[in-house]
Amino acid sequence: MTTESQVTIPNDNMLFALHNLFSDLPVELRQRVCAECGWSMPTFYRKIRPYASETKNIKPISNAEYEKVLQIFDDMYLAIGTFMEKFRAHPSPTLDNK
Repeated sequence: MTTESQVTIPNDNMLFALHNLFSDLPVELRQRVCAECGWSMPTFYRKIRPYASETKNIKPISNAEYEKVLQIFDDMYLAIGTFMEKFRAHPSPTLDNK
């Protein structure tokens, strides 16, 4: 996941940080799931199709893959909380541009 060390946040701009963080999430999720499940990118996209299980009456992912994706999500969720602690610890700056 993109962290502070990877992205320079100009003037502690929380909105900029959030935008970059959430823009990177889909790519990070795909990369981690592919790496940890041993999938190629086409396999990832094939498995996320909503109709894959409806037409063939099969589960798109195994129980082990399901658990791994949950673990990846939990890791990413915790990393977001850790990243945002910087902004929770400091109140928003006041605008004294008079």
